[in-house]
Amino acid sequence: MNQSVTDRSLVRSDGRTVWVDVDGYTVGRFSQFGIDLHTADSSGCIDCTHERPDIQGWFRFVNGILDNYRVEIDGGIHMPDFLR
Repeated sequence: MNQSVTDRSLVRSDGRTVWVDVDGYTVGRFSQFGIDLHTADSSGCIDCTHERPDIQGWFRFVNGILDNYRVEIDGGIHMPDFLR
C-alpha cells in the first residue's frame, strides 16, 4: 500500500484503486470500475462515473481532486497499474 500524507489529506493506493481522504472524509476513489469524487460530507457526487476510465479519466480525477480539495496526487506513486 502506497501512501502520501499531509496535515489534512491522505492518498492511498494498492495498484488497483486510489483513495483520497480529506479532513477524515473519503472524498475520492479511482479504480477500473469508475471515478467517485464526492463532497467532503459524502452527501453528493461532484463527478462520478460507472465505467472503466482511461488515461483521460485519470487526469480528470487528479484535476478534480486538486480543484476541489487542493490535494495533489503523485501519478508516479499512485497511478493504477491498469493505466500503465
